[in-house]
Amino acid sequence: MKKRNYLIQKIAFVLLPIFILGQSINNFDVEAEPGYWGVENSDNADPALSNTTLTTVTDALEGAGALQIEYSVHNSESWGGYTKLFHYANPFGEGTGSPVEGTWILAPEAGALQVGPAANNGEWWSNTEEDVTTRACFFDDHYVFNVDGSFQNVMDGETWLETWQGVESEQCGAPVAPHDGSNAATWEYD
Repeated sequence: MKKRNYLIQKIAFVLLPIFILGQSINNFDVEAEPGYWGVENSDNADPALSNTTLTTVTDALEGAGALQIEYSVHNSESWGGYTKLFHYANPFGEGTGSPVEGTWILAPEAGALQVGPAANNGEWWSNTEEDVTTRACFFDDHYVFNVDGSFQNVMDGETWLETWQGVESEQCGAPVAPHDGSNAATWEYD
């Protein structure tokens, strides 16, 4: 009997902290800020059939930040449609910085650059995998968005040139003014 009680005490000693921490991690005591959750519907999602409704639960037992999600998904087309629920966590912390600040480069992959009639649509033109290799001097350019609102295009002495810039053929080469990153530029995120 003494061994059994000892075993129960050990199990309780190990599991109690896990239970306590689990409760503190999964509480909903604070209501989320408006805009904390976002919903995205693809162009192929039928809004009458694919939708998401977010409602904050007001039941005191659940907590002020509990969220009720009602959703409907319908996919009858082979190319599909989707409804996505997401939360963006600002890496700078709440109320500070901007998600744009920092140094950016183009993803060295097909479709990183697209021109078309709508966002994320490369119907008119989009770069190929071959372009990534041919234009490597362009895909390594840095776009720097500084905290003070200034912007630099850093080309490290070489970028992609086109015939309208005065070269005989499209090629990698020394940046040509005024498209050489020397112009003063600013940015603003709203």
